[in-house]
Amino acid sequence: MIEELTGSITLKKGDEVFLDNVSLRLNRGEAMALYGENVSLKRLFLKIIASQKKDLVLLIEDDTILADIISANSERYILRTSVLFGAFDVTEYLEYKFSHLQASRTQKLNIIKDRLSRFGLERRSHTKLKNLSLEEAALLNIAAQSTTQKKVIIIDADSFLDASVKPFLERAVIALKSLGYTVLLSVCVKELSECAGVDRIGVIENGKIIELTPPKKTYASQKSVLNSSLIDKIKRFFLKFIGSSKKRIGD
Repeated sequence: MIEELTGSITLKKGDEVFLDNVSLRLNRGEAMALYGENVSLKRLFLKIIASQKKDLVLLIEDDTILADIISANSERYILRTSVLFGAFDVTEYLEYKFSHLQASRTQKLNIIKDRLSRFGLERRSHTKLKNLSLEEAALLNIAAQSTTQKKVIIIDADSFLDASVKPFLERAVIALKSLGYTVLLSVCVKELSECAGVDRIGVIENGKIIELTPPKKTYASQKSVLNSSLIDKIKRFFLKFIGSSKKRIGD
């Protein structure tokens, strides 16, 4: 099924034509990376998409961006984890964010455990928010929206100018797809457009969105990211087994 994110859109700034009669469509459940270096106009494009499509969440990683629309659309425009929640640990924060769910506390804690596993944050379950890295906070912020009934999630990652954030974005994309969401990842660093889990790359060029196929190594990387939590569990099992064996020998 096709998710039509926009009708035909033209964006200009002076004589510069950023988008010339462009529409954007995604297949249900796929992830597309949108690469373009003009961050301000690309963010305007994301704002237009969010204003046109109601079944969508736009995650913004720069607290200074789009401040004019935050208050009026607080449930659909999500900023990075607020310092106001710095006293919470990761599990407590997700309990707060998932408070809308019609479920018992035990069920919510099971959902939180599942999300921490999918997003690779298991080891941070009791870490205070203020002690998370910027990348971990961004990943947690995305995880906090992973129970929304809206089907499309746009991740504005244009604030990240360092490719070191790539593993965190890969976890986010793969986790959201595993939950059935359609994902649009907006980046201004070319390497980040090649994240694992991305099915298509759209490059904004000469007023059009040119589609590219992600490199094959992306899928090998995807397998590695998908298996990371399983590998961690196996390691913990063997460490526990070795520990219990030593204890029996000592006895």
